[in-house]
Amino acid sequence: MRKENCGYGWEKKFWVEGSLESITAVIEATTVAEHTRHLLARIHGDGGHHTEAVGIMQSIEDAEKRVIELRAELDEKLTEQQA
Repeated sequence: MRKENCGYGWEKKFWVEGSLESITAVIEATTVAEHTRHLLARIHGDGGHHTEAVGIMQSIEDAEKRVIELRAELDEKLTEQQA
């Protein structure tokens, strides 16, 4: 895809000229990104503010640490209940 066949239009919406496959790929990537942001917001419990503040990659790293912490807490509670 040549650079002049894509870009940002009004309201910062990305547009692409090309095959249906390339348009489908853009839609799928956008959907994955949106779902990732929703999942991160749920993990951080902040409606997406953390991701906006630190960026997607740092937010993913922080979310991984948080999930590990939460799993450890859950495992500890389950162990206590079984004792």
